[in-house]
Amino acid sequence: MVRAGNSVTAYVRTGKGEPVLILRRPGYAEPLWALVLDQVATSYRAILPEKAPEGAEFAPWFRSFLDGLGLGIVRVVADAHYGVRCAESGLLDPELLTVLVVLSDAAEYDAITRSLARESVVRVPAIIVSTDTNDPQEIALLTVRQLQSRP
Repeated sequence: MVRAGNSVTAYVRTGKGEPVLILRRPGYAEPLWALVLDQVATSYRAILPEKAPEGAEFAPWFRSFLDGLGLGIVRVVADAHYGVRCAESGLLDPELLTVLVVLSDAAEYDAITRSLARESVVRVPAIIVSTDTNDPQEIALLTVRQLQSRP
């Protein structure tokens, strides 16, 4: 557990190496996210908070969570919901993130691309990985490849 702002956030940490923060809605596509966590942990230190806050509380929580873990710059893998939060909260800052990989199905694709387009200056690579395939293992492997494609 780590204190992040006014709350305490439970999280799972697994693997070794550079930190990768995984943000997803609890209960959303759990089998996929379990595979993503396992695959990311083969090359990185994967950090999965139990639950991140919503709305205006998200950006301050994000910064406090990283501070509470003693982390500086991280890579982020997020579902479309939290990918949008990162874009809309001004978190696409190279002092916070090196890359944002967003897992999105076709229904959520428009929302994430609109959010990224609204950012006047996106200074962090943002990559969208389609989850419309029926192979969660393929999605998890592609996610790690995208993380590895960025320094």
